Amino acid sequence: MRVNEYMGQLARVHKALGDETRLRIVNLLGHYGQLCVCDIEQTLRISQSKASRHLGHLKHVGIVEDERDATWIYYRLSSEQQSAAGALTVAVQSALRSDSRARSDIQRARRVCRDVSCKPATKKRNKS
Repeated sequence: MRVNEYMGQLARVHKALGDETRLRIVNLLGHYGQLCVCDIEQTLRISQSKASRHLGHLKHVGIVEDERDATWIYYRLSSEQQSAAGALTVAVQSALRSDSRARSDIQRARRVCRDVSCKPATKKRNKS
């Protein structure tokens, strides 16, 4: 990647991380590894459309990746740690460890992920 391209990517990543909701999402994904949109919306107490919009923005700049499993879409931090997004994501996670709201989000997510099941139901075998 050329210097000008890297600088542009770095600016886009900084802009994406300039939003508190997106920082909270990065914190959750950094702690839990992978979450469904419904886990994020319930943990942060935001609408599904707002969660999806923020996740889309994070995906667009390379901070998160997604994986579809039937109806559900799971998000995780990008595995590309050599990019500007990867370097900043690590720094953000480290900085948020001492933030009380970030710690509260992690505790709430623990309850939400235990209580909410967004995993596809196992198929029942047909008894014939």
